[in-house]
Amino acid sequence: PYSYLEKHLDEFGIIPNPINNLYWESKDGINTYPVRLKRAQIFSEFVSSLGGNVGLGLETSIEQDKYWNLGHFFESKNDFKNALGNYLKYLKLDTHNKYIKEKVEICKKNILKEKQISFNWDIHWICNYRCPYCWFNGKWEELKHQNIYLPLEKIIGFWSNIYSKYGQVKISITGGEPFLYPNFTDLINELSQLHIIEIITNLSFDIDSFLKKVNINNVEIRPSFHPYFANFDEFIKRFLMLKEIKPNLEPSFVAWPPQIEDIMFYQEKFSKYGTKMFLQPFYGEYNGRKYPDSYIEEELKIINPFLGTRGGKTFDVKTPDTKGKLCLAGVIYALIHPNNKIYPCGGFSNGLKEKSIIGMFGDDNFGLSNEPLTCNFEICPCNERIDLIL
Repeated sequence: PYSYLEKHLDEFGIIPNPINNLYWESKDGINTYPVRLKRAQIFSEFVSSLGGNVGLGLETSIEQDKYWNLGHFFESKNDFKNALGNYLKYLKLDTHNKYIKEKVEICKKNILKEKQISFNWDIHWICNYRCPYCWFNGKWEELKHQNIYLPLEKIIGFWSNIYSKYGQVKISITGGEPFLYPNFTDLINELSQLHIIEIITNLSFDIDSFLKKVNINNVEIRPSFHPYFANFDEFIKRFLMLKEIKPNLEPSFVAWPPQIEDIMFYQEKFSKYGTKMFLQPFYGEYNGRKYPDSYIEEELKIINPFLGTRGGKTFDVKTPDTKGKLCLAGVIYALIHPNNKIYPCGGFSNGLKEKSIIGMFGDDNFGLSNEPLTCNFEICPCNERIDLIL
């Protein structure tokens, strides 16, 4: 604190940290505390390899000191997600540390403040398309018998209770095809008065009558273009009606291996109307190969420039390892199935484990969890909400 450096921070391009002098960083963002810590780790490993003794001179382990300081550093930057991760790693080494437990709770509260609560509502298992890359391909006849249609009053009552508990949330409505749901326009007209609505649709319906009846301010329609079944001229006509109201609207397109060769063809067609498609990686198996990990370099050159985002993160074309990591599924996000069962995420529903159900749609007493779950899956199932991983 009494050095020449400390008194001449501007000269050396240094930004001090209000929490701890250790956490200073350079103005260009290159020299940060985590970077210096990594350098020290590499040096320590080198010294150890030569038979040297590496220690901190403290009554704690090197690992504990690392997670303690990284937790505080990220908290000082208001990066509560990374701070929480490091504090939790610290607690594995010192399970009864009350101070760090309090830090964990502070981080959790701040994370919940930052993130909007959202639900994915698979409204029913009925669709007028039979896309070969769909999760439900080959299962439509079986699944449609599991649909449960609650009265409109019961549905609005459930979402009113959610509003009372959590305020305005985001509801992403998928299917099947949502617009085939009974009295769908009336449902959205009432639901949009409470919450932000996102509708993922193949746009094969009469958009004009829907727009005349529904206040579109709280409604986002996300058109998906499926060339095996959609007529381009009909699709673009309806799409342009929406785009007049939502200028930034873009259609989605699944990068299923047999469709990759058509991507630039359709991009050119859409570009003539002042828009472009964003791509969703294909998650599943094709010709015995698992995707998206099996995309080859030539395919990725086509796909990568047009990848879309979810939760502020670009779609992954490689499946990240998520097993054992903390996840906010069930805390700020839940999945509702057409059989009214509510799950933390799609992975639990795919596993068909009844114990994974966290509630039932229509239950006035339903509530989300207060604690993050540990992910049990090697990869985030269907890349559904990788942004929830802590």
